[in-house]
Amino acid sequence: MIYQEISFHADLSVAENIFLANLPRNRIPAFVDKKRMINLFKEVLNLIGLAVDVIERGGKLSTSQQQLVSIAKALYRKPKVLVLDESTSALTMT
Repeated sequence: MIYQEISFHADLSVAENIFLANLPRNRIPAFVDKKRMINLFKEVLNLIGLAVDVIERGGKLSTSQQQLVSIAKALYRKPKVLVLDESTSALTMT
């Protein structure tokens, strides 16, 4: 489900926002596999055609970019059904 109100954490990086609660782990479960996270991040953003820096803080993105990241987050989980509640209302042409 993607809501009209943006569910985005400004203090986390864009990649961390996408993989929140589902971070790729190393062989040792306590550590995040950053290399894998970056590769998955690029793959996910290619789905929607958004080019942003992997480590960019979420608060530095425009509202439109934040909403696109929220959509990418939902698509990454490969849902069978995706419900959008006016999620494109925040999108602009830039």
